[in-house]
Amino acid sequence: MKDLFCIILAGGIGSRFFPLSNEKEPKQFLDFFNEKESLIQKTFNRISKFINKKNIYILTNKKYSKLTAQHLKGIPKNNILCEPIQKNTAASIAWGSFTIHKKNQKAKIIVCPSDHLITDHEKFKSISLKGFDYLKKKEEIITIGIKPKNAHTGYGYIKTSASKNNQITTVKAFKEKPNKRTAEKFLKSKNYLWNSGIFIFSSKHIIEEYKLHQNKTYLSFKRILSKEKSKTLRNSFSASS
Repeated sequence: MKDLFCIILAGGIGSRFFPLSNEKEPKQFLDFFNEKESLIQKTFNRISKFINKKNIYILTNKKYSKLTAQHLKGIPKNNILCEPIQKNTAASIAWGSFTIHKKNQKAKIIVCPSDHLITDHEKFKSISLKGFDYLKKKEEIITIGIKPKNAHTGYGYIKTSASKNNQITTVKAFKEKPNKRTAEKFLKSKNYLWNSGIFIFSSKHIIEEYKLHQNKTYLSFKRILSKEKSKTLRNSFSASS
């Protein structure tokens, strides 16, 4: 279990939930259900059931650093990685992955959004560990898809070669949020899943993929692993794809 890590993405402002969620206090820091537990706390607690807390990293914007520390008192201070500027998800995952790889070159990482509501913790744990176990056989980037319940237009979709419950299958394409007619076609085809935005991979493999497909991002973050200065970090985010 010492080789298992998590990156929690917590830099968004949750504009779709405005005015409850706003730039000062985004949705990941809100307690929507009056349970004295924010969404980011739920995510952290769910992950910590199978990943050591010291191996959980939070990627957030620098303006949310204090808020993150207040909500996640059990996390080491150095595990809160604060982005100097708002960039895309690829830059956030790159920074987290390079940082983790420096610590443990055998690391296997799950990337999770901070604002998901997942009530079946045991099933989530089982699926996540199944993904980690698959990496022992084959170096791949794994994503978790959700079986659609309706023709929802607010989610991205994953086209698979065969959508079977709890089975690892090939991703044929990622589809952006569709219109209603297209979403209905996806639902009928049985080969489309909702895109959860959760990914599982080894740090070694994801770095190789950045080098191959996003070399600019690879070079930007490769440079800073041995000397993490704020100016260098800002330049790396600015230069990344």
